[in-house]
Amino acid sequence: MNLFDGLKNAIADATREVKVQHILVDKQSEAVDLRRRLEKEGLDSFGSFAQQYSTCGSSKKTPTAKMSQLRGEPGELVFRPGSMDKAFEKAAFDAAPLNTLWGPVKSKFGYHLMVV
Repeated sequence: MNLFDGLKNAIADATREVKVQHILVDKQSEAVDLRRRLEKEGLDSFGSFAQQYSTCGSSKKTPTAKMSQLRGEPGELVFRPGSMDKAFEKAAFDAAPLNTLWGPVKSKFGYHLMVV
């Protein structure tokens, strides 16, 4: 690999983004209970669960919000490497397959359930 390829790969890695929809709760038992309920009801319920149970401000997002910071699905976050809690970020970037339920993932903020 030459210098150009190395630089190109470094830029690509630094600018990649992940889109996560998540639910943040304080207790692991809450996250486990919500996960069980989501598994029964299906991922179509994720947004309403985020609005109802998540303690994260992102749970207040709506697709029709006028302010761009509040526009999106409830619980939605879009971010690049190095901008989130390390445990949460690692889980989000490592998640495979996509569009499946992940967690609970413990971070310094609490316990997350996520769909990437």
